[in-house]
Amino acid sequence: AAARAAAARAAAARAAIARAAIARAASADTRARGAARRPSDERGVGRHHALSPAGPRAAPARPLRSRAPRPGPRAVSARVLAEGRLDPRSILLRIVERIKGVGLLIVLVALQDPGAAGVYLFVAATTIGASLVEYARYRYRLTDEALEITAGVFTRRERRIPLDRIHDVGQEQTLLRRLLGVVTVTVETASSSGAEAKLDALAPEQARALREALARVTPHPEAPQAAPSKGALLHASTPGELLLLGFTDNRAGLLVIGGLVVFQELSEALGDRFREATDLGARVVAERARQAGPEGVLVALALGLLVLFLLGWTVSAGLTWAKFHGFVLRERDGVFHRRYGLLTTREQSLPRRYLQILRLEESPLRRLVRLVVLKADNAGSALDPKNAQKAGLDVFVPAARRAAAERLVARVFPSARPRPPWRPVAPTYWRRWTLRGALLGAAVAGAGLLALPHPAWGAALALPLLSGALGLLAWRQHGWSLDEGVLAVRWGVVGRYRGWMPVGRVQAARLRATPFDRLAGVRHLELIVIGGGKLRLRYLPAADADALLAGLGLRPAPNPRASSRAAASP
Repeated sequence: AAARAAAARAAAARAAIARAAIARAASADTRARGAARRPSDERGVGRHHALSPAGPRAAPARPLRSRAPRPGPRAVSARVLAEGRLDPRSILLRIVERIKGVGLLIVLVALQDPGAAGVYLFVAATTIGASLVEYARYRYRLTDEALEITAGVFTRRERRIPLDRIHDVGQEQTLLRRLLGVVTVTVETASSSGAEAKLDALAPEQARALREALARVTPHPEAPQAAPSKGALLHASTPGELLLLGFTDNRAGLLVIGGLVVFQELSEALGDRFREATDLGARVVAERARQAGPEGVLVALALGLLVLFLLGWTVSAGLTWAKFHGFVLRERDGVFHRRYGLLTTREQSLPRRYLQILRLEESPLRRLVRLVVLKADNAGSALDPKNAQKAGLDVFVPAARRAAAERLVARVFPSARPRPPWRPVAPTYWRRWTLRGALLGAAVAGAGLLALPHPAWGAALALPLLSGALGLLAWRQHGWSLDEGVLAVRWGVVGRYRGWMPVGRVQAARLRATPFDRLAGVRHLELIVIGGGKLRLRYLPAADADALLAGLGLRPAPNPRASSRAAASP
């Protein structure tokens, strides 16, 4: 047994010696191949000379291991086309934008309590420091694969936007940025709520170079172009059309209410000084009223309200005219370019492939002046409707005549017909309107049977007639058409509204029916596109709803027998 154990130990020792010799030979071969691959100034000895002044005799350098790059797409680095940081004037822009939010508050506090203004001055100093750090930490880089943005003061944020996801590269320049000589470049994708990235602010030549580089490397043919000034001119709104647009915008009442809110805020902020001034004005007005008598007071009150309304109306028209001043729409290679704005200049590119829905709107006031507004839902702006409406991004053409707007619809969606043969909805629509008016009139008459005078009873009994007339107008105006792959819908009571949606843009459908709707054999259909835009069809017959969903590819073709039974149902 002892002899067998000694023999086993000897065999194990010989095997270990053999494995060590094989490992040393393989290591030497690997080092030799690595040294042959590297240039002489990158070998181990050269590295040792660079790091240690003692030379190779003091401590022989150990050769660095080297691996051959693996084949594949990761081995090819992306080519950098443009990189840099924001313009230095963006520091001043950030300071002004952040200080103006608390500037009035600092002034008011300083007037009332000068000792408390130091806190707000400390906040202002902190804001200036944050603006400097934010500028130093902001970087952007454009490669042939993506747009990369790195920003953040305390938390580092890195954003990478692949080029094939970009569908809109816009440019914006407010009055403050125009004074500073900088612009804002916005990048939108279909998955973003508004702008996916905003480079605020760049020098005009820097922004132009970035947009040109994006136009060169964007992969799809309908890429955002860098020169929106070139292309076929489709529409240019005149100053008269823009003024009519403002006068029919119905914002005069909101402006008057806003003025009253500002008056109340100033009264609370300024305190006794403001109250003394208003009391003095009220005493002067009361003295003049006593001299004029009751009739004079009523006339003066009516004239004051009229002046306020006209002032709000004029301001509304002026704001709308300034927002869309110089509006120009051009088309180049399937991309629509818009440029507009007086105080804030905006440029936008909308590829045809990302336009989802077109809406032609004629409000009652605009029908009187024969003016229409053409709005568009694209794949990104509909996700942020408040900002889009504030900046006018949802408006494709702000003001145009009806015939010109219909020609633009056919230009955007070539297979769309501006006035197709409309199919009506179920007559249940106007019957429901009449029934609601009758129930409301009966409730009013029953509740005020003892308190209301006889003329009020007549007004309550007239509610069903008025509701029925409005319901008849709404039913006659509501219709739809599916022709050449484009769904067209119209609706409205006093105003007139139309919408067009290509069938291929539909992403989802919602079909709704209450128990009363099922008894009447009607359905309510809602079609949704990318970005959340919607077109609604109300009181569709059940057979028409099934046929429409089948035509959109969202449901198999209906059974003819089931369709005939649904059509024959009450």
